[in-house]
Amino acid sequence: MPYTASISAGSSWLSASSANPSGSVPIGGEFILRYNATANHGTVSRTATLQFAANSHPASIATVSVTQSAPAAVLP
Repeated sequence: MPYTASISAGSSWLSASSANPSGSVPIGGEFILRYNATANHGTVSRTATLQFAANSHPASIATVSVTQSAPAAVLP
């Protein structure tokens, strides 16, 4: 079953791609989404939203929020 994955917010630091061959999931099979986040060099945490759905079933949308903490402060 073909599906679509997208990042609806925070796309400057988070990317997503399919880990399934041909971007399809067999009926009863596993959906595997691979994502990559760049390092957070800021002073606050940041959040992005991933959405994915089966192309033939628009009501199947699933949403996952990803939050990346800011690095710990370095004391002098």
